[in-house]
Amino acid sequence: PEFDASWPKMPSEMPPAEKPTEPLRERDDHRTTRDWAIMSRFEREVHARQEAEVKEEKRRATIEQKAYLDSQIEIQRLRVEKAREEKKRLAEAVAADVAKYKQEELVKEEKR
Repeated sequence: PEFDASWPKMPSEMPPAEKPTEPLRERDDHRTTRDWAIMSRFEREVHARQEAEVKEEKRRATIEQKAYLDSQIEIQRLRVEKAREEKKRLAEAVAADVAKYKQEELVKEEKR
């Protein structure tokens, strides 16, 4: 044929796929109820340990985030405080300059 498709045949013409001969998970029928209970207890312990680890990791992450946010808040507080001090210094300098100018003007007036 002129047209070469990626499928050698149409899907409906292809033979059915072979089914796996063994089940994916083999069951051990020879295990006793006690074995399953022990395994179940072990699995519960593992699950509880994993849950505790996840909780601890979340707690640690929360503590780290809180510490980071606290540091950012402190940095911002220091910036605001520094800006206030700078404005205060500038206002004092302007007030001193105005007072000096007024004093100079008074001296000039007295000389006239």
